Amino acid sequence: MFRHNSDFIITFRNAIEHLDDGILKGNIPNGSPIALLVKSDSIELTGNEIYFADLAKWIQELHKLATDLVNYNEEEIVPNK
Repeated sequence: MFRHNSDFIITFRNAIEHLDDGILKGNIPNGSPIALLVKSDSIELTGNEIYFADLAKWIQELHKLATDLVNYNEEEIVPNK
């Protein structure tokens, strides 16, 4: 997964995590959404949007990484000469 993708996911996650704080402290402007908006092709919150196609790609990349780690065998690595 590319660094900008992980930064974007962290930003989105933080927006979800801290939304209740903004509501309780009155930091959410009138008319602004206070819930995750689920669309047919994406999810959106506080101006951040994640498309399901991108999310699926990221999950597939993480699955491949996890599979590679599970199947890792140190003996198969050939040292550089």
